[in-house]
Amino acid sequence: MTTSRCVKAFAAFIARSPDTAAAEDLRRFQLHQTQAGINSSVSTLRFFFS
Repeated sequence: MTTSRCVKAFAAFIARSPDTAAAEDLRRFQLHQTQAGINSSVSTLRFFFS
């Protein structure tokens, strides 16, 4: 998944702009992705939000 797709998926998950995201939002998204079997986007988002 490309970085832009990861960010779009994250924004859709939190239902707001990703620049307003908190660490808890990222943690919940990580859990959601892991349960769905999609784990690659989490590392991409960690890099993006670091």
